[in-house]
Amino acid sequence: MSPQPSLPSWATWWQRPFPDANTLLLHGQQPALVDTGFVGHAEETAAWARAHVGELGLVVNTHWHSDHVGGNALLQEQGATVAAGAPEAEAIGRRDPGCCAAEYLDQPVAAYTVDVPLDDGQVLRLGDAEWEVVRTPGHTPGHLALWQPEERLLVAGDALSDYDVGWVNLAVDGLEAATTALASLERMADLAPRVILPSHGPIPADPGAAFAAALRRAQRLVDDPDGTVWYGARRIFAFALMIRDGIPTDDVEPYLHARAWVTDAAQLLDLTRVPCHRAGHDHARQRRRHPARRPPLRRRRPHTCGGRVTARAVPARMAGFGAALTRGGTWTGGPAAARSGSLVRSGRAGRCQPTSRRPDSSAPPVRPSGRTGGVVVQASTTTT
Repeated sequence: MSPQPSLPSWATWWQRPFPDANTLLLHGQQPALVDTGFVGHAEETAAWARAHVGELGLVVNTHWHSDHVGGNALLQEQGATVAAGAPEAEAIGRRDPGCCAAEYLDQPVAAYTVDVPLDDGQVLRLGDAEWEVVRTPGHTPGHLALWQPEERLLVAGDALSDYDVGWVNLAVDGLEAATTALASLERMADLAPRVILPSHGPIPADPGAAFAAALRRAQRLVDDPDGTVWYGARRIFAFALMIRDGIPTDDVEPYLHARAWVTDAAQLLDLTRVPCHRAGHDHARQRRRHPARRPPLRRRRPHTCGGRVTARAVPARMAGFGAALTRGGTWTGGPAAARSGSLVRSGRAGRCQPTSRRPDSSAPPVRPSGRTGGVVVQASTTTT
């Protein structure tokens, strides 16, 4: 086994179990925390930071997805300042409907504000060290990385991990999003970091090999847009299963049909069924060409006869991706499912739950399922 890359004494990294994002705590005169996990584990995040540094001064988000900003609201209530990339900070300030993709992804985010918008090249003092903000759009338009040049540490967010790259949303962010993500990876690789700190999974033992693998994977997403759409859909659904402790089998299809991201995927993949006003005229389109002969991906336009676009083909095909059909009546998704996008039907519960289905839900809160722990790395020591 390769040795764990060493961190300076002023940095503590917490590799959290899926689906929480890993967190980095930077000690010093102004203690700072990078990313705050799911809202269902906000109390745990705050307690962990408090146990290590006492009062937390600053939270920095690599991007606004729910597994990265879930503790923001609580930590802000406790006195921390929140900093995030300027595009996302501006949208949050306006309270845009698409903030954090919470409604779109059906992932809960407690309301918070961004106090410090961050721009590319800006230098931040986090703890007792200076870090440079590196804009790395792709996974989200406002995604950023953090670079510490003296120690050559790179906080990569969801841009890459030791085994994969972040999914991209071609429907919302445009068909060029995969190319943008690849360019961001190339920019980070040019920094030649000594240590990569990803948002999911372990610290890569070999940064060069991790970037080489990530660049190959990102290039495949550029070359195969249809595959990129399926990859994103599987990742989104796997996380939905994890944070809900599974979904009863009978509820899976209705749940998917209600999701905007499923409809978007259906339109992009040309997997739509459009009821027509003419009797017996039902237009079904499902492309089954070999991937190598696929034409360029394009947005599906609604049928001119005015029929409503549905997305039944997407859930049907999604159920076959890596599904391990076993006993029981609940679909679940574990850490492996989040990494590979595979889905599991099982009688076992999932790994984590949020405190509510949506931030503004009036339903009683759901207790986290108790999947806590992880690996804490401080200086050259590792504990679990």
